[in-house]
Amino acid sequence: LKSEQRLLITALSTAEGVIREANLFKLNSDQLPVPVELETTLATNPTPEFLKNLLKDTTITYDELKETIYFNSETPLVIEWVNGEPKDFQMVGDQKTLSCQYLHCSCQ
Repeated sequence: LKSEQRLLITALSTAEGVIREANLFKLNSDQLPVPVELETTLATNPTPEFLKNLLKDTTITYDELKETIYFNSETPLVIEWVNGEPKDFQMVGDQKTLSCQYLHCSCQ
């Protein structure tokens, strides 16, 4: 029986560009995530080969991605994907917010 692991990749937009960081977790006996040490130089802006190596011999049962896209460099659109499907998104305009979750949308 294999133990469950979780891979979290975060991204931070800076003046120099986007910095990505990979974090790996194992679950303890209480099913709480415990960080696994990764070499900092490999975990910062991880290469596809490094990520592929982390995921070798694994079965992915849940995949979640949250990203922010900017229109006109000012209007953010935040999208959350679950297993490749859009789960929800939110766009904040000048005085209105459009929020959708599983295709149920509202504008405020």
